[in-house]
Amino acid sequence: MGRADSIKEAVEVYRATYGSKLDILANIAGVMDAFASADTMTDDVWERCININLKGPTLLTREILPLMKNCGQGSLSTLESVPGGFDGVDKAGYATSADFIGIHVPPGTEPALRAEHVANTIAFLASDLAEGITGAIIPVDRGWSC
Repeated sequence: MGRADSIKEAVEVYRATYGSKLDILANIAGVMDAFASADTMTDDVWERCININLKGPTLLTREILPLMKNCGQGSLSTLESVPGGFDGVDKAGYATSADFIGIHVPPGTEPALRAEHVANTIAFLASDLAEGITGAIIPVDRGWSC
């Protein structure tokens, strides 16, 4: 996800298959490190987290924006998992990359979040009902951030 050539290739496959318009993008890829602290984390783990969690969504957005412009509008959602904001010392790579995306959520355990909760939020944000929402951070976490 964090390689520019792979992202460009994926967008070209999309264009060849579906055409030059796209009105919804949900950046949902992510990876957690091996729960290493900053002093024990390897360069490979650091680069993997940064490439997938930070660089990937940024590069994909850059490649997709021209397709959205062809539609005259678009809806872009960038998601991160709830643990992204758990700034613990034992997950330095993941917490850092998630923090750069702008996600901060304190720990919680229940109730469980289901995929349809996130999907419903993305569908809402892509609909005309959300036309007044721009640049907002919307926690879909069943109250974990409260």
